[in-house]
Amino acid sequence: MDQKILTTTVRPTDLPPLKVAATHYVSAKSTGPDDPVFFCLPGGGLSRRYFDLGESDGVNFSFAARMTALGADIICADHIGIGDNATPDDFPQFTPRQAAQYLSGAAAAFREKIGSRPFIGLGHSMGGFMTMIIQGAQKPFDATAFFGAHAQGLDWGLTAEEKTFIGRPDELEAVLLDLTQAKFGAMFVSQPGPSENSSIFGGETHAINELLKNASAPLYTPGGLMSMIAGSIMREVQAINTPIFFAFGDRDLGGPPQGAAAEFINAPDIRIIVLPETGHNSLGFSSIGQLCTTLNDWSRTI
Repeated sequence: MDQKILTTTVRPTDLPPLKVAATHYVSAKSTGPDDPVFFCLPGGGLSRRYFDLGESDGVNFSFAARMTALGADIICADHIGIGDNATPDDFPQFTPRQAAQYLSGAAAAFREKIGSRPFIGLGHSMGGFMTMIIQGAQKPFDATAFFGAHAQGLDWGLTAEEKTFIGRPDELEAVLLDLTQAKFGAMFVSQPGPSENSSIFGGETHAINELLKNASAPLYTPGGLMSMIAGSIMREVQAINTPIFFAFGDRDLGGPPQGAAAEFINAPDIRIIVLPETGHNSLGFSSIGQLCTTLNDWSRTI
C-alpha cells in the first residue's frame, strides 16, 4: 500500500483561503474505471489516522490497508483546524457548514487528480455528519457511506436550552458558536480518548484502545454539538439524492439502526448493516473484515 500527501488551497467566497491536506492510500492492484475512491473523514476527537490503525494480535485494523487490497483508493482528511489542516491563529471562528466548504472544495480538487472513477464520501460519527453537509450542499460524491453516523441527534447529550433548537436549523445556525462556547469553552478541546470500560466508546481490546489513542485529536466542538441536535441539517439531508451505505455496531450510539434512513427521503437506495459485537468505533473491532467486504461489494453496485 503506497501513500502520499495531497494538498490543495481552497478559496471560499466568504472565508479566508486555506490549504487542505489529505493522505492518499493507493491501491497496490491495477485499478480500473469501476474501482472506487473513498474520501474519508474521522469522528470527533479523532485524526485521519483512525483509518489506518495498524495491526493487533494478528488482525489488521487498518481500513486503508484492507480497502486498497480490494482495489479501492482511500483519501483521508483531518477536520478543518486539526493536524495538517490547522488554521492560523488569526483565523475567524467557523461553523460546520463553513468547514464543509473547505472539505468539499478539497474533495473536488482531489477527485480531479484521481480521474473518472466512482467517488464516495465516507465519514465516521461526526465525520459522517460533516459528509452529509458536504453532499447535501455541494454534491461532490457519487454516493456516501456513514459509519456510526445518522441525522437523528443525541438528545441525552443536550442541555435544556440546546434542546429548544431541535428542528430549528436557521435559529441554531445563528447562535451555534455561542452555544458551543458556553458548553465547551473553546472551539477545540482535548478528549480523554477511548474508554477502557465501555464497548460503546472503546475498542475491542486494551491493545486496540492504544491504537485508537494514537489516532486521537482535539474535538471540533461546533461539529460535535451540532451533530447532537436533531434536525440541524435537515435541508442537506433531504437534498442527498445519491445511494447511501450505513454501518452501525450492535453497541452503537443513537436510536435503532433501521431508523437511520427515515430522514433521507430522496436517496434512491439505502443499505444498512449492523455489525455484531461492535461498538461505536467500528474500525477497532474484528468485524472490520465484514465491514470492508460488504462496503466493497456495495461500492461496485452504485
